[in-house]
This record gives sequence, structure tokens and C-alpha cells, in this order.
Amino acid sequence: MANGLDDVVAAETVLSDVDGAGGHLTIRGHSLTELAGHWRYGQVVRLLFDGFF
Repeated sequence: MANGLDDVVAAETVLSDVDGAGGHLTIRGHSLTELAGHWRYGQVVRLLFDGFF
């Protein structure tokens, strides 16, 4: 039995992709750096909830 959570899938999602080793978070195809630097709060919220309601 391996220690930690390496290679453990807690949940599958199409919303985001996490590259912990590389330090990257992508949300619906956009990097977190791009979203934080160039998008307004309301635009990011709309991106997150698009298709849920």
C-alpha cells in the first residue's frame, strides 16, 4: 500500500485541471494566472457556472 494520495483520483471533472508538480491550475482551458490578471470577477464566476444552470 502506497502512502499519500499519489495516483489517487478523488473526482473527475471537466471544469479544471491541476498540475501540482508543475504548479499550474487550468480552469475551462484558461490558466489561473490569465484569469487573475485579466478577467473581472463576474467573468470568472460566469466561466465557472457556465452550463450548470
